[in-house]
Amino acid sequence: MRQHNMAPVLAKRFGDPEAVPENLLLWFHHASWDRRMASGRTLWKELVTRYDRGVAEVTAMQGPWVAMEGQVDAQRFAEVRQFLAIQRQEAQWWRDACITYSLRCRGTRSRPG
Repeated sequence: MRQHNMAPVLAKRFGDPEAVPENLLLWFHHASWDRRMASGRTLWKELVTRYDRGVAEVTAMQGPWVAMEGQVDAQRFAEVRQFLAIQRQEAQWWRDACITYSLRCRGTRSRPG
């Protein structure tokens, strides 16, 4: 099997922070928390907004499921309700862990404005 050196290709594609897709920016670059994103929010606010969205999406799934009680068998209803509760807790945990990790990588424990 022939080996290829991908470094030049990757450097060309991801080397310029202005050209990297926003969802990959922090994988390849250290960027200032006050950097403006396409949404108009700062990088920090955008990061928090995206993690909050994950929590909100699973929370939004819980209401319609509760409304299904009596329309599906009791065991399935209880299991899915429990799984959604676990998913919400884990989404919150993941959000908090990722935000804390981001802060520590930047050498701070307090959230930027």
